[in-house]
Amino acid sequence: MLVLEMGNDLAIGYGIPTGWMKHDNVVELKEALTYLSPVSLQHESRVNAGLIERSHCLGKAAD
Repeated sequence: MLVLEMGNDLAIGYGIPTGWMKHDNVVELKEALTYLSPVSLQHESRVNAGLIERSHCLGKAAD
């Protein structure tokens, strides 16, 4: 699960399978509808460097 509604909270990105986060893989979700607002996320794996870069956006993305 990429976005999970839990009461008044959102859990974002916690359900990304480990196998999806191999080096240079990108997991992206655009404007998923939630009770708060649309949610977008991007997780980019750099595990060979010990990093996973994450960005999250609440609300409609700019065109």
